[in-house]
Amino acid sequence: MDNAPLVGKNALKYRLVIFELLGLTTSLAFTAIVAIILYFIKLRYAVIIDTVLFIGVFVVQFAFIYLVSHMQYKNLKYMIEQNSITFQRGAFGVERETIPFEKVKNATFDQTFIQRLFSVGDITIDQDDEKYIWENVDAQTATLVSNAVSAKGDVQPITVSQASAIVNNTTNNPQQPQTS
Repeated sequence: MDNAPLVGKNALKYRLVIFELLGLTTSLAFTAIVAIILYFIKLRYAVIIDTVLFIGVFVVQFAFIYLVSHMQYKNLKYMIEQNSITFQRGAFGVERETIPFEKVKNATFDQTFIQRLFSVGDITIDQDDEKYIWENVDAQTATLVSNAVSAKGDVQPITVSQASAIVNNTTNNPQQPQTS
């Protein structure tokens, strides 16, 4: 899996923006609580202490979140093999999942509004009795994976001509009672 392709850079950008916004919100909430406590204690340099604390917490969380997001991105790989597809993900620990094509029933690519802005989304692969979700993958990788699953998987498309022939056959048969 070392030579497996990485997903596109949009996955890294999405992770950085979303996690950094969460980190910024957490930093603001933490320092707001400290500011309230310092206000009630009536410390002389409460504003300076709170400002320095916010800057310190923000810098530390920014560096930590960047490191974690980058490690997640570096481990976000896939390998399309002859009879299966393997996904890899994780930041500190690496998790690999191999899905045989014969068990695949359906594959979808879903995007939230924010994911659409970054051209990323979630790939959901339906198997016989379970689902596998690969989150925050760029749209180009999702297209490659979806095409591979459709070409090699046990996905049976229904054609419009067969469906309309069945409908026409039931409506033209006067002996069959119609239900509403």
